[in-house]
Amino acid sequence: MPQFYLNVCDGRERLADPRAYEFPTLSDARNAAIKVAREVLQRPELDLSDVASKQIEIADPEGHTLATVRVDELLH
Repeated sequence: MPQFYLNVCDGRERLADPRAYEFPTLSDARNAAIKVAREVLQRPELDLSDVASKQIEIADPEGHTLATVRVDELLH
């Protein structure tokens, strides 16, 4: 089964996910990234004025970005 990493990025730094997750498809990995983005929005220390720069990057085991989910997309 394909492996994906869900990295949190904020435009300045990238918090690399230390473990891989197995999903049957990239679409399934994107759904998981949406859940992670929702968790980011729930953090009490989150500054909503800075949310536009935050995203979840879906990467393959070699570190190539396959897709991204912008956290601010979930505010609409």
